[in-house]
Amino acid sequence: LELYMQMEQLRFEIPFEYEILADNDLPKESILIPSLLLQPFVENSILHGLMPKETKGKICIQLNAADHLLQCIVEDNGI
Repeated sequence: LELYMQMEQLRFEIPFEYEILADNDLPKESILIPSLLLQPFVENSILHGLMPKETKGKICIQLNAADHLLQCIVEDNGI
C-alpha cells in the first residue's frame, strides 16, 4: 500500500498527502493484508474524492483492532 500511494503521488498533477496509521496494540509483524484488498478503496478515494478537487488533498488510512477483527478506514478530504 505504501508503494502504491507513492506511485499515485507521482502520477497526478495536484499533489496529495497521505498517512497510514495503525493502533499501537496491533502486532504489525504478524498481520498480512493482501495487497489488492485495500487498494481499490484507496484508488476510489483518489480518483473520485481528490482528483476533482483543485487544492491539495489528504488521505488517511487507519488500521484498528476491534473484537478480534481488523478494521480498516480510508478517509479523504475530497469532494
